[in-house]
Amino acid sequence: MKKSGINEKGVEQPFRAKIAENVVDIYPLHGYMRKFMEGYIEKDLPKPTGSGSHEEISASPDLVVKVTPVEIARKRESLNAEGNWSDAYLEMLIVHEKLAEVFPLKGSLLFHGAVIEYDGAAYMFTAPSGTGKSTHIRLWHEYLGDNVQIVNGDKPFLKISDGTETIVPLAYGTPWCGKEKWQRNVARPLRGICLLARAEEGKSSIWRAEPKEVLMRLMNQVYLPADPEALLRTMELLDVLFRQVPVYELECDMSEEAVRLSFEALTKEDYRDAVKAFK
Repeated sequence: MKKSGINEKGVEQPFRAKIAENVVDIYPLHGYMRKFMEGYIEKDLPKPTGSGSHEEISASPDLVVKVTPVEIARKRESLNAEGNWSDAYLEMLIVHEKLAEVFPLKGSLLFHGAVIEYDGAAYMFTAPSGTGKSTHIRLWHEYLGDNVQIVNGDKPFLKISDGTETIVPLAYGTPWCGKEKWQRNVARPLRGICLLARAEEGKSSIWRAEPKEVLMRLMNQVYLPADPEALLRTMELLDVLFRQVPVYELECDMSEEAVRLSFEALTKEDYRDAVKAFK
């Protein structure tokens, strides 16, 4: 019996996945990649031939991703001070970076943030790690119940252009979703971005921000490609994003009042009515 995801010659089975509407063919070195991408895989691909090429399939992908052992070694060296990572885990990180390098040319950005869905719309909370994003969205779910669903807990892609014109920005779930593994393979229109900071207990507040006033803080949460063309496109997409989607600053403690403030500012609905609807 052969191992799942391994072809008869002991080579990992390549597969086609769809991430943020981009068709990606992945030729993995390790079986972990298939398990990690579960829910985003569309089909298996023909196995590689001895020449390193692959058979023609029905349609060309937007991107072909192959990670080499040399790339894994370099990634391990760059992260050496942070832990003893497996080759399979490092391959997963590299695949993510390869997508983030190319996707801006296809109209999408990688953001570090947690995205929730309420009433069919997406709202993104972003801040440096450890600020309290996960705790705040947990509280949304605690007080508003299943009316709140998580799209992605850590690294969503935001699609802003389809290549021909600007579209309503969409937040996409991805398998790169943080330690909580919060993600769904869905796309929802992004209606608000909330930049979090901690507040003293009882002193939560929220206000509409001018993007230029918080631009550097927001830029710190965006993947910036090394390729000059992709970097320029990233800047253009960010300009469109911040003109279409309101940005708020939220200083919050871990209270229901903080949830009420962010809920009402982002959704423009009455929090008490929303809680009653849940109960």
